[in-house]
Amino acid sequence: MSCPAYEGMRDSLHRYPDSKLGFIVYRCTYDSDADWEKCMSYLTTYVRTRLEKDKLGDIADRPDWNIQQDRAALDGANLETVRRHVTDISIGVE
Repeated sequence: MSCPAYEGMRDSLHRYPDSKLGFIVYRCTYDSDADWEKCMSYLTTYVRTRLEKDKLGDIADRPDWNIQQDRAALDGANLETVRRHVTDISIGVE
């Protein structure tokens, strides 16, 4: 592994052993909880596999999913709606 970004990420995670790899996931469909669980299982498996493939298996248990679920604001949302939601939250508009 020769990517400086990966080395920096690994160094930071080893320096702060309680830290996590943070991912924010926006749920934009609420038709099936079973399908949502499958999606999150796939995403978790994909990230772990990718970290291991990139020789970052020692941090493969560090992903932390921050799931944003707001049926009223996000059900059926497109990318622009999610962007607006993120922007509104970051500047304190609700």
